[in-house]
Amino acid sequence: MSNSINKRPLQFTRPDASPLKIRRSTAILLRRKIAVSTQEGMHFIDPMTIVRCEADNNYCMILLRSGKSILVSKTLKVIEAALPVSRFVRVHNSHVVAIQEITFVGKYHLRLTDATKVPVSRRSRHAVLELMLDESVVI
Repeated sequence: MSNSINKRPLQFTRPDASPLKIRRSTAILLRRKIAVSTQEGMHFIDPMTIVRCEADNNYCMILLRSGKSILVSKTLKVIEAALPVSRFVRVHNSHVVAIQEITFVGKYHLRLTDATKVPVSRRSRHAVLELMLDESVVI
């Protein structure tokens, strides 16, 4: 009998969990980098360095903390599916933002730590506000 240790992380998923959800939860556990292909080549991005993603039709601009931006020919939906749910929130039809980067929630826009204004939809505004209040100390 072999006493080998299984080195794969344990996954606790519901029976109705889709393969995409399972893959996303595995990526969160392993803190994997996201591989995106561009005209220059393949970029490997740590999700912790992403500030926001902005859609433009079938293209997506990934903006990093370093100020670098990467243009990929993927939709925002595809990019959003690869990001950890616990770290990112879709705030508008064309924007996904890192939760830790949000410093202000206005009526029609958000302000991020780099002073960027990002539009927020009416539906998403309430969800973002609740999310931010859950993670903050209210004075």
